[in-house]
Amino acid sequence: RTHMAFWAILKAPLLLGNDLTKMTSDVLAILTNDEVLKINQDPLGVQGKIVHTESGNSTKTARPVIAVTCNGSPTQKWTYDKSAATIVNQDTKGCMDSSQGRGQVMTAPCSPGSKSQQWMHDNAGEIHMKS
Repeated sequence: RTHMAFWAILKAPLLLGNDLTKMTSDVLAILTNDEVLKINQDPLGVQGKIVHTESGNSTKTARPVIAVTCNGSPTQKWTYDKSAATIVNQDTKGCMDSSQGRGQVMTAPCSPGSKSQQWMHDNAGEIHMKS
């Protein structure tokens, strides 16, 4: 499962060297996991990159958020959670994150209380970083 998760984040081609006729149901389930395939095959096609490493072995990866014309795709559906002040992608469950600075916005694993994931929605309908 870890290998498949890295494959998805890196946007690498998947090459199988095993006999497909003798694949176990566990291996087939890993290779056909819809959530992992959606990460690898999203229309943006951009590799993930490390955005923060915490002490120990915990590493977070993120991908850029690019504004495009809405087409109803699940990857374009976001929810603003006013109580947590976060914006969450309904497909990937990642949070909108500004930790890269320089006006770049990423989608990254949600970290409750992270200042780079705190947003506010004003009366004019605009979204701003929460100060």
